[in-house]
Amino acid sequence: TWIDTDGSGGLVGNILNALDIPVNSYKYEYKIGGNCPRSIFLTMNINDDCRVLACKSIIIHNALSSNEDGKNDYFQIENLENNECYKNFNVKIFNRWGVLVFERENYDNEGNAFRGRSEGRTTVSKNQGLPTGTYFYIVTYDTVDSLGNTENIKKDGYLYLVK
Repeated sequence: TWIDTDGSGGLVGNILNALDIPVNSYKYEYKIGGNCPRSIFLTMNINDDCRVLACKSIIIHNALSSNEDGKNDYFQIENLENNECYKNFNVKIFNRWGVLVFERENYDNEGNAFRGRSEGRTTVSKNQGLPTGTYFYIVTYDTVDSLGNTENIKKDGYLYLVK
């Protein structure tokens, strides 16, 4: 039987979960019963040297309004700002005929976000913006898996633009 001598709160049954234990040294006792009872004492140092927080999932919003009212004014991709988890974010947006209307390497939700204006080669007037309708996106980025290997992720889908 394990005993949480210092009352760290991380011991649940026979499992130690150090995730929410404050940084410190804690003492635990392992009691062995039977004909020859004895105890084994263990001191566990909990530190934050290698604490790895899970990456938040990428969430792609597929609607935007380019009317600059402060609501849904750009093509939003949640959690891409976590640069430890996601790198080399690239976004391509196509119209319904497959013509590239927007492309951005190192996309972010701030200065270089898609706001309903075309930056393609065939754009007549960038200031007018794209017409209301359905567009298609391809988002690619790199992430690191649990083994430390870099994976290239590709997501595609549609987005609806309202003026």
